[in-house]
Amino acid sequence: MLTSLIRGTVGILALASTLSAAVVVEWTGSTDFDDEIIEFSPFVANQLTLVDGAGGFMHDHSNTNTTFSLDIFLDGNWTTIWSVNSGNSSDIEFEMNLSDIPAPITFAMGTVSALRLRADPAVADGFHCMNSSCVEEFDADVALDSHPTSFTFDTAGDVPEPSTVALMAAGLGGVAIARRRRRAA
Repeated sequence: MLTSLIRGTVGILALASTLSAAVVVEWTGSTDFDDEIIEFSPFVANQLTLVDGAGGFMHDHSNTNTTFSLDIFLDGNWTTIWSVNSGNSSDIEFEMNLSDIPAPITFAMGTVSALRLRADPAVADGFHCMNSSCVEEFDADVALDSHPTSFTFDTAGDVPEPSTVALMAAGLGGVAIARRRRRAA
């Protein structure tokens, strides 16, 4: 009986440690830029699960070999979690929507407090259409999307402190001893 009780408790703790919730960070910065940072309330996470919206990036008829990066401020340090290189091309346009980023992207568990998008080297507004004011390039009356680009992160579940687990084990041990004494009497 005690073994079953302990196994059940360990199973519940394992399940609780895997629970997570989503945090959606909407782009609050400029619509068009080469390098920009947005800050937000910190949260603990280890995965970017979705990028949504019309935001994209390009280098337009440039022979510049450009790297487009998505960085997060993780535990006080900038960490690149995704990047792509445009290659050298002077006669074609390299363009991609941010929503095409292959998700999920897993990174080290930590506190995320800012997001940075950058084009290196700068290519004159490499990122474009990042917020709801974005309109179709050839028709200023046609809105491309009704919401800003957003980034959805999985936050870490509540993991019990080691002292909590030890206290629970001590309590279960006390229950087991009390049951044995009752049976012996």
